[in-house]
Amino acid sequence: MITTVVPVAPAREAKTRLAAVLDDAGRADLARDLLAHTIAAARPLGPVLVVSRSARMRDLATSLDAQAVVEQGAGLNAAVAQGLAVVTARGGTALVLPSDLPRVTTADLREVVAAGAAHDRTVVVVPCQREDGTNALLLRPPDILDPAFGPASHQRHVQAAGAAGIPVVVHHAPGLADLDTPADLTRFRPDLHPPARARR
Repeated sequence: MITTVVPVAPAREAKTRLAAVLDDAGRADLARDLLAHTIAAARPLGPVLVVSRSARMRDLATSLDAQAVVEQGAGLNAAVAQGLAVVTARGGTALVLPSDLPRVTTADLREVVAAGAAHDRTVVVVPCQREDGTNALLLRPPDILDPAFGPASHQRHVQAAGAAGIPVVVHHAPGLADLDTPADLTRFRPDLHPPARARR
């Protein structure tokens, strides 16, 4: 079973790099829309677990048939680790996915899963389009590797897996490009849908 773990910041704290082109309300709408899109892409693979401090983001997740838990720690990696602990208790495979991938499709995610199919124990790392961050991380079993998201996380995940003797696959997926800068917003705008709150 594949469980997708999606760490989510409160909507008004998301995408601060876009503050020059989107006001707080615009960024909040964008964050909610991106979360809805991410859940829709991941849901056909299996359960989706959203970890967030925001009650509003958790409510959105549950309205879209995802499970939501209250983030207990501080920081992205603590949120991911919290989600991975839940998946570890259940068994299966974890797919860690940011909520800012406007072009991600279920087919993209199935390709990530397939990239790790050759091994019972494996890590699949999907680097971001800048070859710096990590835009998806498949872990089988879910506790096989500590999350190390942040600057240069692509390299850190690969190096940590290699040092531990874990089979690691670097999978490039153009559909898993993230939306992080004003230039990204311009490039991805045709892929964005009406705000999630409007659809609801």
